[in-house]
Amino acid sequence: MAQLNFNANEVESSDFEPIPAGDYTCQIVQSEMKETKAGTGQYLELRIQVLDEPYTGRLVFERLNLINPNDTAVKIANRTLADICTAVGVMEPEDSEELHGIEFTASVKVEEARGDFPPSNSVKKYKA
Repeated sequence: MAQLNFNANEVESSDFEPIPAGDYTCQIVQSEMKETKAGTGQYLELRIQVLDEPYTGRLVFERLNLINPNDTAVKIANRTLADICTAVGVMEPEDSEELHGIEFTASVKVEEARGDFPPSNSVKKYKA
């Protein structure tokens, strides 16, 4: 047990509604290789932070299936990673951290709710 001196009424609630579709200045702030749910591959997860007001600090996630038995998924991931590299001006990264902290423009779209998942954002295009 932990004794708390806390009043939830004094804390602003988190807004997890998607940001409106549009172009935003962004940067990659974190990247990590993760196992796929099926355990048959790996994907690169990128945390993309919006820098523009009033959405400064909001995150959009990109998941790139770089190692996957589905060749189409890998081709799409490679194409997207190439677009990201071009947008940040790092054409031959040896580590995903080389993509961090470099501003680029992301064309963000709103994904409709699906099943148990609420609406969310995704990036449809990366630009320098």
